[in-house]
Amino acid sequence: MSDNTQTSKSSEWRDRELGALWSQKGKNKEYMTGHFSIGDERQKVVVFKNQNKSSDRAPDYVIYKHVERNGDVPQTAAAVSDSEGVETEIPDLLV
Repeated sequence: MSDNTQTSKSSEWRDRELGALWSQKGKNKEYMTGHFSIGDERQKVVVFKNQNKSSDRAPDYVIYKHVERNGDVPQTAAAVSDSEGVETEIPDLLV
């Protein structure tokens, strides 16, 4: 493959990119942190495996908007509710 063709494919993928996620290991479970960008707006997110998957139609992972509390200091542990209202403790959020 020529360098020009490879650069063109790389550029096409870069143009389609919406964000990125990184795997993290919390005290109790693994999760992902990252961001999504649409236009000039960038939103930090945290992603957890759906521990309460009740059917094949239920999502495997749930994405939450990252919220920093107390100024710029991320909260060490917080509880969030998934799409079915079940609370999940969030491990250290270092986004």
